[in-house]
Amino acid sequence: SAKGTIEVTVTKAWEDTQEQQDKRPTEITAIITGTLETENDIVRPETIKASEGWTKTITNLPKYDSNGNEIEYTLAEERVNDFYQLKEITGDQVSGFTITNEFILPDDTVDITVTKAWEDTAEQQDRRPAEVTVVVSGNGKTERYNVKASEGWTYTFTNLPEYDSNGNEIVYTVTEEGSYEFYELKEITGDVETGFTITNK
Repeated sequence: SAKGTIEVTVTKAWEDTQEQQDKRPTEITAIITGTLETENDIVRPETIKASEGWTKTITNLPKYDSNGNEIEYTLAEERVNDFYQLKEITGDQVSGFTITNEFILPDDTVDITVTKAWEDTAEQQDRRPAEVTVVVSGNGKTERYNVKASEGWTYTFTNLPEYDSNGNEIVYTVTEEGSYEFYELKEITGDVETGFTITNK
């Protein structure tokens, strides 16, 4: 009959590692569209959930348009998140569609400003070193810079990666290397957002 309906199965596939899977959403929105020549297209957003095995059978889709022509259905996907990009949509309405997303690491970076502070008197300042070695560490990598009096005791480490290979935010720590005859480390305060201050007294 011209009132026939079809059902279409949609499966969601992921290309990622075990360690990256926690960046997947719990559900995605697939949009199935039936192209009609004479009427407005049929557009149906459908939610596909992890809790349902990343598969869904969409039912009650009209098989024919008002002229009795078979409707051809296509599939699209709403953007998932910062960590996954659409790789491909394969299949068709008869065999079912598969939407494949792949994990792509965002290339976001952070800048970390380090300021050197001194607790001393005007008479003691000539005992300060001319420079101190500051170390920023994170994700198994280390960068050093000699922060100098001539540069106002401040330096910004730029273009440090924000995420490790699994998409987790890298935790950066700041330390100071070396020891000085008249000064000892008092404290290191601050964070990536506001910048770090290393105080010696």
